[in-house]
Amino acid sequence: MNPQEMRSELIRKGWTIDEIESAIRIIKAAPDSKTGFVRMLDKAVFWLNLLLALTGNFIISVVLIPFMLFATPLYLYPSLFIVGLSFGALYDMVVFDIEKIDEAPKIFVGPFLLAIALINIYIITTLNNYFATRIEFQQGMHVPLLVALVYTSGFMAPYVWTHWEELRRMAVERKQSPPSSKPQLKPLPKLVPVK
Repeated sequence: MNPQEMRSELIRKGWTIDEIESAIRIIKAAPDSKTGFVRMLDKAVFWLNLLLALTGNFIISVVLIPFMLFATPLYLYPSLFIVGLSFGALYDMVVFDIEKIDEAPKIFVGPFLLAIALINIYIITTLNNYFATRIEFQQGMHVPLLVALVYTSGFMAPYVWTHWEELRRMAVERKQSPPSSKPQLKPLPKLVPVK
């Protein structure tokens, strides 16, 4: 919530202007008053969640191998998209909040997870094809790039949607915010020709 929204909400709840300004000052000063331990915890939460995303993505991929062996493309691709979508929604909730942590390293989590998901599913599909070849089961063979694209598009859809909505919300806020209090330049006087 930005300070303008906070002011409006607190005024609606009956706070005085002094109380509101005091609260906003405290909230703005809070990040600077974090101890070293809390800053370290912020970074640890970031990396732990990223590690969980990668581990979870790998576990989902391994669990998909038996399904990929026996599913026809008609069932495989929609199922992969839905699995990717649900898993992506789970991690989008975590990643979106992590990106707001001031102490988190400034890396682009979305493209990083996209690359990992693509590579991971590609490797798992190649491994699946190896197993299908070993047991001489041609139905279990799938195009690794296509499988990776279907899963990853589902996986990244919530992330892209969330960021799109955030950008749209910020654009609406900018349009609704009062004009800045910058001093306006006065127009230059008109020049009168000298006779």
